[in-house]
Amino acid sequence: MNYSQLAVAGYPIGSGAVDCGNRMLVTQRLKRFGQRRGRDGGQGVLTFRTLLNSGRFDRGMGHARQELAAMEAARNRQ
Repeated sequence: MNYSQLAVAGYPIGSGAVDCGNRMLVTQRLKRFGQRRGRDGGQGVLTFRTLLNSGRFDRGMGHARQELAAMEAARNRQ
């Protein structure tokens, strides 16, 4: 990466914005008072929120549906 050109163009070149975004994403949903989640439940919430906030929800859900269909087909073959 050419950091000087990116900085002049106004692009953020540090990791602070990403770190802050991740911290907010996790804190807003997983560290609220009274909420208890296991590892799988927490991962599900984070995956859902990440897809939703990144504008990739439809594509992500399409992949999830394909995986579920493949799992169901494999279960039916047994």
